[in-house]
Amino acid sequence: MVQTYDYFCTDALADDVIYLKVLVWFAFVVDQVRSMAVTASAWQSLVVAWGNPSNFLGKVIFPVMTVPLTGLESCVVQIFFSWRIWTLRNDSKVCRLIAVLISLIALLQLSAAVVRGVVCAQPPSTARRPYNMEITAKLWLAGTFICDFIIVATMTCLLFQAKLESSFNATRRVVDRLIIVTLETGAITLTATLVQLIFYFRYPPNSLQQVGVMYILGGLYSNVLLSILNGRKRARRQLAETSHNFSLHFTDQSLPPPRSSSSHQDGLQSK
Repeated sequence: MVQTYDYFCTDALADDVIYLKVLVWFAFVVDQVRSMAVTASAWQSLVVAWGNPSNFLGKVIFPVMTVPLTGLESCVVQIFFSWRIWTLRNDSKVCRLIAVLISLIALLQLSAAVVRGVVCAQPPSTARRPYNMEITAKLWLAGTFICDFIIVATMTCLLFQAKLESSFNATRRVVDRLIIVTLETGAITLTATLVQLIFYFRYPPNSLQQVGVMYILGGLYSNVLLSILNGRKRARRQLAETSHNFSLHFTDQSLPPPRSSSSHQDGLQSK
């Protein structure tokens, strides 16, 4: 919420295209709905069903709503990075292919997250319910992890290439800052997804170890998106300060004025 306020209440980003503003509002609304679902599930588990740890997973609100909304948030952010890769190097067929691959994997993990929510809403007596929950969870988490890894690797390579192609120190410092931000924000979601994936394979599906990461996973993606967008203000400010401080200093040397041809001829005639 704070980062959303910071994005809309600044003049530095007022010239953003309407699509980015709609994207920020959409991510904000989805994150708020997911937060309400998580809060309702926590109330049900910690207050209503106090003393019964098996209710931490929740049978209605948490798996049915939180998992699809988390997949939606991650899909939106991943497609945003896919669009950035496409626009940064739209002249490269490899980068365009990577952008398309990221979008396809993002849609795949979103579909798996939605299907998992539908499966969780089915009665426990359904014959294929355990198998469907297992396969959808693997596709959702593995797809999210692979997509995040491709994004971090591609963005880092593109920024390093831009740094090598630039001959200005100020631009290189800004690119260094962008590389650090990309690695930091990408490492957050990448690590959280990896931990969730390890918990899923290491512990039983109904264990409580998975709940903690799943509570915060969707919010991490929204914060990463807003951190990237708001981070452009610092980069623009740094470039503006560098351009204002840039000046040329010439040595002031007092040279005698050149003698004209007429004065030179007068001097010869006087001799």
